[in-house]
Amino acid sequence: MIDIGSKETQQLAIRVIHTPGHTAGGLSFLLGDNVLFTGDTLFINSIGRPDLKDKAKEFANMLYDTLHNKFFNFTNKEDVLVFPAHMEGNVREEEFVTDSLANIEERSKYLKLTRDDFVKKMVSMTMPTPPQYKDIISMNRGDKALPLSISEIHDIEMGPNRCSVSG
Repeated sequence: MIDIGSKETQQLAIRVIHTPGHTAGGLSFLLGDNVLFTGDTLFINSIGRPDLKDKAKEFANMLYDTLHNKFFNFTNKEDVLVFPAHMEGNVREEEFVTDSLANIEERSKYLKLTRDDFVKKMVSMTMPTPPQYKDIISMNRGDKALPLSISEIHDIEMGPNRCSVSG
């Protein structure tokens, strides 16, 4: 837990939550009691794909635990707003980019599955690891130079890198 502010000012706590599933080292951040930054683990209308590094079954089990034992175990789900790292497709001006945990839970067909059915479903939907995944990891580690242009960055990040499974 990290506190932002001083004793003289109002403090706001940030809780770091290990949320494996999309990746083994996934992290989410709870700001105060009501703002949850979920990265690529949980989206407004989908969940993170658990098959990177060709470990779909292992990651799907981790994702199930993250969803059920961390995110949807909150007692104040109606009051917690989810802010994912990005949205699927383009966001329209009138479209919301957040929703409550309670609404997301209500809409998600995957959250209603048993662990075994969830893992089977995720594994059956496994797509090949995106070809640029190894390049992205190398760039994140500093082993490979970053692209020079915004166009190149967009091609690497937005190409066939589908982060989520709808539902």
